[in-house]
Amino acid sequence: MKRPDMALLGVRAWSVGRFYIPFILLQGQFAERLPAYLRLPWLVLVIAISIGCLYHLMFDWITIRYHVDENEVAYQAGWPMLVRSHVGWAEVDSVQVDQDLGHRLLGRYKATILVGAEQRESIIIEALRKQEAADLLRWHRSTSGTPKPVVESPPPNEPASKLVYQASWRDHVVIAFTYGQFVLVIPFLIGTYLDLAGRLPLPNESFVIHWLFKHWGGAVAGLVVCGFGYGVGRSYLRYGNYRVDLVKQGYEVRFGVIERSSRRAQLDSVLGVRIDQNPLMRVLRLASLSLVLRNSHGESQTQVVLPVARLAVVEAHVQRICPGPIPEAGRPRPLLPLSVLGVGGLISLILLAHQLWALAGLLLVFVAWLANRWAATLDTDGHRTVFRRGIGVLRRYILEPGGVRRISSWSLGHSAGILRGVILDKYPIGLVAPIVSRQQVERLEQLVLAHPVTRRADSTRRPTPPTQSGLDDPTAAAAD
Repeated sequence: MKRPDMALLGVRAWSVGRFYIPFILLQGQFAERLPAYLRLPWLVLVIAISIGCLYHLMFDWITIRYHVDENEVAYQAGWPMLVRSHVGWAEVDSVQVDQDLGHRLLGRYKATILVGAEQRESIIIEALRKQEAADLLRWHRSTSGTPKPVVESPPPNEPASKLVYQASWRDHVVIAFTYGQFVLVIPFLIGTYLDLAGRLPLPNESFVIHWLFKHWGGAVAGLVVCGFGYGVGRSYLRYGNYRVDLVKQGYEVRFGVIERSSRRAQLDSVLGVRIDQNPLMRVLRLASLSLVLRNSHGESQTQVVLPVARLAVVEAHVQRICPGPIPEAGRPRPLLPLSVLGVGGLISLILLAHQLWALAGLLLVFVAWLANRWAATLDTDGHRTVFRRGIGVLRRYILEPGGVRRISSWSLGHSAGILRGVILDKYPIGLVAPIVSRQQVERLEQLVLAHPVTRRADSTRRPTPPTQSGLDDPTAAAAD
């Protein structure tokens, strides 16, 4: 087993320096203003932070040892308590290769090896050279813990991988518009102006409001330009260089403007899909598609495949990921959401009558959110579980067996009750469906008991053409 590359010290120095250097430069001025009795505690705090930064800088390089070959990943870390891990490639769900700014400056890569077994931590190896990262990807792709279906070789003219999505400026405009991100610029502009007005001789708020009402056309136009500029910029930072390729038995995603990342999700590690539509996306027949993965380690549990696409395209990918008939969740019963809206609207009218505008507006927003959450239904056909939630903002889950981790229900006797199923999205999330029948509860309980979370066989999958990934060279993400 070998020690990480010396470049790890440079990566750590970058991450530590971004915090520690400004802190040291400013702490002297701050310490001079402290009372005498607080200077010693402050000095102790500075020494403790310095020791912590030194620990973060050196500890991993001194203690970590690892070995990776075509058969397994061996990893050990820690002192004085040593933790060792041996993982065969058959146990690995996916390998993620990232290049944050520190790694990018040094020409190195960070690999996250996601282990499929429950309660097993991911293995993170940093400061890898290009060839080492490429070997990790290649060994993972060539090994799997489940038997693959026999597939025919692709025609000679068929490409090894197929591009299914690449973010364009048009997509960023659509995302900014449909996601409603441009609205966020309003509190930003107000807060920035108030902050500057407290330091610079600028007109007060009443003068500005009077001017905006007088020149409302120009104000609206300027706000629209600023809002869309903000929304498009935010979309570009999140989805810039976003590229999705259809590869052998899965999807490969590359993204990043400043920090480059790549993700690869194999179909045999996908437990289902999540489809999201906000009101504007529903009107324009658009949707976003995310994969729900089996691995249970935080943010790696989901992967966005299509940030925004036509609904027909999304449904075609859903059929590829979850082949066969998909049960209909049905429309949620409107009784509870309408009751919530009615009571909330009545209270808001009372508040408006007393000229409590802000409180009434906040209550309406909360009531609309609550009604949207309670407009939900959860059901199964004995094989797949389907969850639907929302009136305006619609979210749908289509989950394979094992996608639901736990089922609980509340009811009075044999009447309709409340059903709650727990799945792992970015974190454990409860899907609550009110007013469900006893038959629905029993079907879901039987499904959860009959299908524990295991690596499922690919016999339930449709054969996909054998292809090879475009990320054999991890710099491919940076070259796009």
